[in-house]
Amino acid sequence: MFFITIYYYLPSILNVYNRFPKDEELKKLWLDVCGIKNSKPSHRICDNHFTEDSFNENGNLLMKAVPSLSLIKSINKPSDSSNGCKRKLSYDNYVVSESVKFIKNTDDISVNKPNQMEIIQNTTMITPPTPISKKVIMFPRYINDLSVENFKTPRRRQRNLSFVKNIYNEKLKTIHNLQKKNKRLITKVKTLKDLMKEKKNFISENASKLLQSMGSESLCEVVARKLIGKKVEFSNELKKFAVTLQYYSSRAYNFVRKQFSNVLPHPRTLNKWYHVINGEPGFTRETFNTLKLKVAENKVVIGNLVLDEMSIKDKVEFDGKKFHGLVDMGSGADFDSDNVDHATSALVFLIVAVNGNWKLPLGYFLVKGLNSSELASLVKKCLELLHDTGVIVNSMTFDGAHTNLSMCTKLGGNLNINNPQYFFPHPISKEPGFLFYDPCHMIKLIRNTLGDKKLLIGANNEEIKWDHIKNLYNKEKKEEGLKAATKLTRKHIYYYNEKMNVKLASQVLSSSVSCALTFYETLDSEFTYVKPTAEFCMIMNNAFDILNCRTKYSKSPFNLALSPSTFDKYLDFTNRFEKYVHSLMLSSGQKVIESLRKTGFIGIVTCHVQAIERCNMEWM
Repeated sequence: MFFITIYYYLPSILNVYNRFPKDEELKKLWLDVCGIKNSKPSHRICDNHFTEDSFNENGNLLMKAVPSLSLIKSINKPSDSSNGCKRKLSYDNYVVSESVKFIKNTDDISVNKPNQMEIIQNTTMITPPTPISKKVIMFPRYINDLSVENFKTPRRRQRNLSFVKNIYNEKLKTIHNLQKKNKRLITKVKTLKDLMKEKKNFISENASKLLQSMGSESLCEVVARKLIGKKVEFSNELKKFAVTLQYYSSRAYNFVRKQFSNVLPHPRTLNKWYHVINGEPGFTRETFNTLKLKVAENKVVIGNLVLDEMSIKDKVEFDGKKFHGLVDMGSGADFDSDNVDHATSALVFLIVAVNGNWKLPLGYFLVKGLNSSELASLVKKCLELLHDTGVIVNSMTFDGAHTNLSMCTKLGGNLNINNPQYFFPHPISKEPGFLFYDPCHMIKLIRNTLGDKKLLIGANNEEIKWDHIKNLYNKEKKEEGLKAATKLTRKHIYYYNEKMNVKLASQVLSSSVSCALTFYETLDSEFTYVKPTAEFCMIMNNAFDILNCRTKYSKSPFNLALSPSTFDKYLDFTNRFEKYVHSLMLSSGQKVIESLRKTGFIGIVTCHVQAIERCNMEWM
């Protein structure tokens, strides 16, 4: 006999082993009796641990049976002269009984001998596990496939030793080639790395990768111009490098220009290089020339800068001269590298006249995930170019993307509702420029919040339900003749494929839907308690109308242009509207303005507050 402490197998010649039950309550009783917290699929308990009344007539274990015999947590530890053992129960696979006897060979047990059965009645037999032989691979593909069997004969040893040598030589060649490639890359960008070692936070990782892909010719020319010390014409390579670097970070460009004794062109010179006239990415020269003519004609031109990022198809084409579809910031650079990102979005700039009836596109850029610093740098460049034409830009409009909010902080504003500053200083004139969310985008976000969450809670725990609007559509679909909600269609209710359609969102949260809900409340019991939903639609309708008005003459009381005659009424509405939005909560009890769906609600409130403040500054 001998003692073992490894995993073992229990022979099934004497007993039947039962799995732990699937019923959670019964399983907990079994675990408590056995003194363990969890069971594994491999855990079994033999029949010896159950009383006789735990079995039916056929000898099968009853459904609600619980083991109760010979279950002790600690077992005696064996001495050198004993054949049993008592030790702490720590097996993960099986629960053993009080008396454990280790038997070297199970063949010594005879089932037909009753005396021996009495001896081992409360004994668990343990046999060592049978080792699993590993399959020998005669012609391995990898070194890990080799085993001792592959080296037992001289022929095998010779063949496998040659195999290992070949694999080793191939790995050495791969390592050597990678080391040479790495050395070439380090040498290629050494000048740029040395230059930016002290100011590495000036540019982002994307900007650094793009500059490195332009090659080292521009950097070599910078050094050569410094050594010559003479004024010579800028080459195309240097122009492309300067425009690209200045776009990503004006601080980095000024630092490089200072380090090389102003051999790079002045930033005002770069303004001329930003213009294109052939439709390529960048700011369009013809647009700015047109704006100069507008200023000369009207003397005062006030505009609102609009920027938006639109998704484009990820596709690269070659026209025989140049690749199209890569990230392009308007520098006209031909990137000789496979690491240049494919453009996934087009960033568009537009100027809209405030004291006129026209708008002009200023340019576009092919980008892939601009960060806030890069976007702020591009906005500053656009404002500088507009200032050169004489156009006064006193506001900027954008959607609710997170990058745009961070960009406002970089420009000097703050759209945080707890500490707001709704304007930023102009980079040249230092005049305040007001920041506006796009109201069309905000009304879509509000509709999406109500449609997705299905329920909003008002100030007095009133329920604003999307199902009320849905029931209104279903009822009018069945009715014939005149309808109360004339514009409500299936697309308005099931908007999931029409989320970008502003018309559908504004018609759902409209005065007609509000009036229809109020009308049916008096006629149909199905529309009980729809007043909070009707009030929500009416308030959002009025808030959107104020920001969407185009005339001083309208029958709608909230669709009149903001003027001294309507200022007091709109100021009162803005104050009430702000309190109303701040009181809205989600079904979980969290305030909407503190949730992940806050952008639309905060954005439309911000638009009202800024419009009132802007007009108050002008008229005061």
